[in-house]
Amino acid sequence: MCVIDPSVYYGHREMDIAMTALFGGFDAVFYDSYQEKYSLEPNWNE
Repeated sequence: MCVIDPSVYYGHREMDIAMTALFGGFDAVFYDSYQEKYSLEPNWNE
């Protein structure tokens, strides 16, 4: 099986997180795990 993303984006990781919020978001486990594995800069969402 293969998945092709028709809207490939190369840029800031903060934009990826913002897009998840735009379309309803995920539960806190997703965001906590993201921060644990590849944390964003402090105050990234301001």
